[in-house]
Amino acid sequence: KNQGKLLTESGEEDLGLYGACIVALQELGYDAKSFCGYDNMGEEYDVISSFEAVEPNKISNPYYYRLAIEAAEGEFAKVLCDQFISDYYTLGKGMNYWGYGCDNTAVFLTAIAVYASDYSEYVNDAMKIIAGYTTDKGAYYSEQYTDENANSTAMALMAFSALGDCDTALKYYNMLLNFQGET
Repeated sequence: KNQGKLLTESGEEDLGLYGACIVALQELGYDAKSFCGYDNMGEEYDVISSFEAVEPNKISNPYYYRLAIEAAEGEFAKVLCDQFISDYYTLGKGMNYWGYGCDNTAVFLTAIAVYASDYSEYVNDAMKIIAGYTTDKGAYYSEQYTDENANSTAMALMAFSALGDCDTALKYYNMLLNFQGET
């Protein structure tokens, strides 16, 4: 019906939707490259080809770049990383999505972690920025919201885990335990 395209309720293609579906298919044991649909003329369309034909900035929420980059392969993954950096990352400040913050920068770092060696300048910058939002008790959201909290600490843990930096991830895990309560 949609010429093999995945469409949101509003009829738009979205890289995050493709990424979520491709990752789900892979986790269910399907080969997303051979998972096909047909138009009303009987022509076959595969999900990957449709995904790779979407403009790299067609995403409803920058947090969804993580799914899209995880689902992408090769050059298309790097095109998505480049677009993500171009639209949302500022060296020395981090990822801007409704403001700069630890959580946003951690999501950015997690999204590009698979390609960390190709984006070392941004990875190193993001790591420093996250460290700047960290005290001995944990991480905090932003310069406006400076109370350490479980969410920001967990987001930092996620980012360093995605990078495979186990020592730093363990540091954030241990800080996360500070927020464990009776309930």
